[in-house]
Amino acid sequence: MARRNRHQPGAAILPSFPRGAPHFHGAGMKDQRNSETTQGGCVRPRRGDGALQTSGLDSFELAVLEVTRLMLAYARGHRPRYAPDLSQVARNLFGSDAGDMVLAGVTAMVQTVTLSRSEPLRHANPFCVGCSSQLLLDEGRMMRVVHHLRRGRTGQATLQAVMLCEARPVAALLAAAAELAALGPCPQAE
Repeated sequence: MARRNRHQPGAAILPSFPRGAPHFHGAGMKDQRNSETTQGGCVRPRRGDGALQTSGLDSFELAVLEVTRLMLAYARGHRPRYAPDLSQVARNLFGSDAGDMVLAGVTAMVQTVTLSRSEPLRHANPFCVGCSSQLLLDEGRMMRVVHHLRRGRTGQATLQAVMLCEARPVAALLAAAAELAALGPCPQAE
């Protein structure tokens, strides 16, 4: 089923997605609702996005973010020919055994979030230096769920999960994030 874009006369017919379905677009396609994706897969900044260096995430969480961004970029078809294999990246970052477990944890978390949202999950393009230095609101909330669970702050993790999942049930997301958080080293006292 397809529909014509009402905002641009004579525009190409775009595929329609049922409400609540995960949105995976090919390279160069724009999101139908907010047209914020550019030709290269980069996302234009919005209010709430910030710099990655001031996010307060530790090295484990930044590595999980890198794997998450790569997974989302590959799923949306924004994978250049030179891009490394996702499992190899996870093994390089976390070691051969832990890399596979972290990749499974990230997969479970991303699937849970994607299925619980009506809007597509916004993520920065991992292949763009400028984009990858930013922490977008959605991916920041996802990483803060892991961040807070690693530090024993379940209330704050639940709050971030509720906002990320658009007030839908979050028990599955918290369970997947807790398993992922348990794989990381014990965080330093803040």
